[in-house]
Amino acid sequence: MNFIKQLLFAASIISLTACGGNNSNNEDDTPPVAEENKSPTVSINSDTELLEGEELVLQATATDSDGSISQYAWTQVSGPTLDLSGSDTSTLTITAPAVEEDADIVLALTVTDDDDATASAEVNIALKRKALKITFEGIVTDEPIVNSSVVVQIGDEQFEVTADAQGRFSVDIEVDDSDANELVKLVAYGNNSINPGVEFVSQLKSISTLLAQAGADGKLSKEDNFGVNVTNVTTAEFALLTRDGADINSEEALDDALLAVDADEKLLLASLIKIIVDNENYELPEGVESTLDLVSNSEDIDNFVNTVESQEPGLIESTKEEIKEDDELVDQTVTSIVGEYILMQPQYYRASTAQLEFKADGTGYASLIDVDTSFNWSQQEQDITINLAEPVLINCSFSNDENDQQQEVCEYLVELDLIILLENDANRTVEFSRKTETRFSNSGEVYNSSESNYNATLIEQRQTLAVTADELIGTWVIDNLSEFGGYSSAVSIELLSGGTGTLTDNDKTPVSVTWQVDENQLLISNSAESINYDIAIWLVKNVQVGYQFAASLEAKTDDSSRTVTGLMVKDNQLSFTEADLLGKWTVYQGYNSPQTDLHYDVYDDGLMNFNLNQNFRSWQVSSDGEFLRYNYFTSNGIQPICPEDDVCQVYSEFSQRLLATNNGQNFTYRKYRFFNYDGTERPEDYSSHLRNFSVSKEYGVSKFAPYWLEENASYDENGYPINVGFIELYSPRERGVETIKVETIYNDELDEYKRRISFSYLGVLTEYDYSLASGKLMFNTSQAEVSDFDRYFLTVCVYAQSASCTEGDKQAWFFDKAMAEAQVDIDRPATEHPLDGAWQLADEPDVAVVLRDGKWIQIQAMADEGVDDAHPGFELGDFTWNESTGEFAVELSEDTNGSFGIDDAGSIIASVSADTLTLEIEGEGDVVLTRIYSLGNPLVGAYFDGSLDGDFFMGIFKEDGTFLELAHDTENDELGISGGYYNYDIENQKVFVDFYEKTYGSPIEEADPHFIVKAQGNFLQFKDGDDFGVMQRITRVIEQDSFTEVDLIGTHIFTYMAESGGVETSNIVIAEDGSASFELDGEVRSASWELHLGSLMMFSEATESQNYGYGVLMTPITTVDGGFSVETLGFEVPESYNDDDDPALHIFLSGSLIKQ
Repeated sequence: MNFIKQLLFAASIISLTACGGNNSNNEDDTPPVAEENKSPTVSINSDTELLEGEELVLQATATDSDGSISQYAWTQVSGPTLDLSGSDTSTLTITAPAVEEDADIVLALTVTDDDDATASAEVNIALKRKALKITFEGIVTDEPIVNSSVVVQIGDEQFEVTADAQGRFSVDIEVDDSDANELVKLVAYGNNSINPGVEFVSQLKSISTLLAQAGADGKLSKEDNFGVNVTNVTTAEFALLTRDGADINSEEALDDALLAVDADEKLLLASLIKIIVDNENYELPEGVESTLDLVSNSEDIDNFVNTVESQEPGLIESTKEEIKEDDELVDQTVTSIVGEYILMQPQYYRASTAQLEFKADGTGYASLIDVDTSFNWSQQEQDITINLAEPVLINCSFSNDENDQQQEVCEYLVELDLIILLENDANRTVEFSRKTETRFSNSGEVYNSSESNYNATLIEQRQTLAVTADELIGTWVIDNLSEFGGYSSAVSIELLSGGTGTLTDNDKTPVSVTWQVDENQLLISNSAESINYDIAIWLVKNVQVGYQFAASLEAKTDDSSRTVTGLMVKDNQLSFTEADLLGKWTVYQGYNSPQTDLHYDVYDDGLMNFNLNQNFRSWQVSSDGEFLRYNYFTSNGIQPICPEDDVCQVYSEFSQRLLATNNGQNFTYRKYRFFNYDGTERPEDYSSHLRNFSVSKEYGVSKFAPYWLEENASYDENGYPINVGFIELYSPRERGVETIKVETIYNDELDEYKRRISFSYLGVLTEYDYSLASGKLMFNTSQAEVSDFDRYFLTVCVYAQSASCTEGDKQAWFFDKAMAEAQVDIDRPATEHPLDGAWQLADEPDVAVVLRDGKWIQIQAMADEGVDDAHPGFELGDFTWNESTGEFAVELSEDTNGSFGIDDAGSIIASVSADTLTLEIEGEGDVVLTRIYSLGNPLVGAYFDGSLDGDFFMGIFKEDGTFLELAHDTENDELGISGGYYNYDIENQKVFVDFYEKTYGSPIEEADPHFIVKAQGNFLQFKDGDDFGVMQRITRVIEQDSFTEVDLIGTHIFTYMAESGGVETSNIVIAEDGSASFELDGEVRSASWELHLGSLMMFSEATESQNYGYGVLMTPITTVDGGFSVETLGFEVPESYNDDDDPALHIFLSGSLIKQ
């Protein structure tokens, strides 16, 4: 347009010049000059800041002095992309995106006028994120953790600050508002030079919740949220929250996890941390990196608990009490307790549970496992006072009073008490106490009283887990409906859609039920003619395959349980294979909470055992995939294994059917069924429950632990339990078996344990106090640790506490003494003559041949039927043997058995090989004899006292139970033999002989069949009535020392292991004149003594003050430093004595005799 105007203007000038060049009037005909188009102007009116997610309106002002504005064009030059609205108008509306950090935005506007002239303007806007700001002010403590590093974790962001010398910290936090729902975690690390290994954690709720708690000043202190203190208690809670492996990423998940935190377990873990941090006697166990690691691993927890309890019993409990009183660790402020609650210990599937209701009017109601009652209550901060109107009857029974008269006694609940220790949004940690009294009904006199208190978790019923009815449709096995309505512990319930279902208990007729979900409760009801009940179930923990619950059993029968807890698992109808079950079973007492005092070892040969018990059971898997274990009726009573080739009737059946699996853990329906001898079932004895266990391919134990050291009951001489628990292990050594006894002794008066380990080898005893440290036995300057496990023994490394274990330090500790003895390979000493020994014929148990000192002795105790010239008796003579030619000859001096024996034999060639003697007899062939000896039974052998050249007595014990005697006493005219069958009670060392032949002394019917014997190396100690002594073996089995008079005369200390446990001593004095004295039961007894066959024999006659005689027989085994190891027989001779050798009257002791 402007160009056209210019052309017209130029043409006009030309035209005017041509026409008027000679104008005489001189007029100015020059046309006016055209004006140039002016550009528009523009400005932008806008705020300079914009918050993310908000809108901003920008107003443009544009003018054109010589025209009009024809076009607006808004554009974004830089910054996060905006949502632009009205970008072709004078008014632009922008919407800011969400941003995680501040940014600058540049917007440009270009305007165009009606002549296409343009103008532009820009505006800078600061885009601000929405930030959440809060300050955390707390302390890192159980005692202040000096200069710890505190890290605040919110989503992916971390903020770090260093606490001061008192453990206090303040940290300013600013995060994007997109993190509003992120949970906050405070982590504190101890200064490595001051508190190495300290790692504390406090898990808080979301940042938005914490801001609301902080209030207007934005500062969060312990008064707003006690969790801002990062402590051993918060760390214990965090370990329990995360132990199940669940992903806690929301407040809902956090609340669900907090719901089932066990109060006492939290205090236990907090105490362990406090002991590590505050007590200089303890440090983190080897391999544990931090305090959080310690309380996050069940095995480390168990090890450390055992360590502390063995070294300082009671320390853990006293530390719990310290924590309860520390207002930096426990929030002393509490809210009103008005509400309806479940009181339980969520660590355990099966534990005492109660319902408690506290009404606003000061009344309440308690439903315990054994009683229901109303009460009045009041609250004074943490203390809840509960008043019962009167004692509440629990049950009645009958008992004998002090006059031995039977009286009715009734138990009453007389007191309840509740103290709130701390609380959070999900539950309260409380200390709950109850007191009961048992009273005689006729007089009201208190017969007995009992008080109990424990830490528990108090859960408000309305805060338990919420589930929908659709989530519960299916078949469930619900545990611990204890004898409810005639049902046993666990039942199967099928919940159908529509609110109907079926309850099944074992083989009983199924019962129809109705059910519904009402808010947080699963309600199950039945109104059958014979059964009428309502069950209300609250779910408190999700165990992935089901739920842990608390239930109100509102049964209509008086003896029903009121409130119980247990496990309910969905039945997936699974099955086991044998391979699934092989290994070590770890049983869980709660979800991911192993029962540390129980494990099973299940082997592929069909045997299994519990803990270290050597009474193996048999097991199998049924065709339906159920685990089965039986006990049987046998000829030897009820046994877990049916003897081979026997047909046994089942006494009891234990079955486990697999319901579900999760993360390597099995959940089973376990049933116990019992049967009569005729095979009929005893339904009244049926029971069942749910079991949760995992299987590891590592068998047995890997550490020493109290549950298998202390839980073996000990008994006194009357069979009553006493307060000494122990386990004995047996280690094969060069010359025998060493006995290792680990024991605990409880002192009722002092309420404390003494822990002791003793080693006994060849009569020498050493004893030490021990403690446990990370599964090791620590004693003297040594330590013992389990390095390997076999079902029959442990491989134990015993080495100095300052050293490391080497292969040479390892020993085998057997659970069974006989197995250990079988490992001992002792070289028997060579006999003085190659043929010396006691020999037997394989098919003639009544025959024995003894060769020694050139003497031939043959005993035959039975007559052969139809042989008139042979009868029971003996041969005695001298033998010769040419070792090079084998020629063997016997010249008899006495023959009382007729044609029995060797008297009519032709020429004989004898040869010997180890324990076999062969007599090649002319005209009869080979007669093969074997040595009367047993490596596994030291009693087996031939023993004699006296001179084989003159008078002697001989006794022979065969391994087949045959017993033979030869009496050759010419002075008293006792010449003859006896034969019988013996039974040896190895525990009491008592022999009973059933004689079938006796040719000397009193007749069989008058013979004393009882006597006491024990083999002690090359000798046999015996006691027969008030007679006692020692006999020597025909051939030696070990290298063994003997006493001489020089050895004995003087003062000695006899050290021995007492029956009650522990090492005891007795002073013994031996005089040249044949007198002696020894200490017994705190008294000194005078005695006479003699030396016989290298053994010391002492006897103390009864006196007026000591109304029984006492004998001592002491046989040396080997020399030790300063004296001898000895095996000792001690026995009492009462005033009246029936000669039946009562085992209560004698004792065998191993010990040492050291000359002073």
